[in-house]
Amino acid sequence: VFVQLLNYILQPISVIPGYLAGYRSARGLIRKLANALDENVQDRGTIAKIELQDGVTVRNLFFAYEQDKTILKNINCTFDAGKSYAIVGASGSGKST
Repeated sequence: VFVQLLNYILQPISVIPGYLAGYRSARGLIRKLANALDENVQDRGTIAKIELQDGVTVRNLFFAYEQDKTILKNINCTFDAGKSYAIVGASGSGKST
């Protein structure tokens, strides 16, 4: 019973160094983020809002990172105004592209 109780005490204590190392590495990132948030941001004006009546149509879209490696080929689609769309797929499948 004593050994079991000792394990209940020592096991949580043994993970403390890992938490401290994570805190130390995150501290620098937190400092950089705080500095970025403290910077004065200059207002460059407003972005014009576009009111779409009919939506957007894409025809014959091609995209390549390199000239001989076309990623998107002959994409045709219509996005109706007022609707929401999602691009779904596995991680690393090119959704951001």
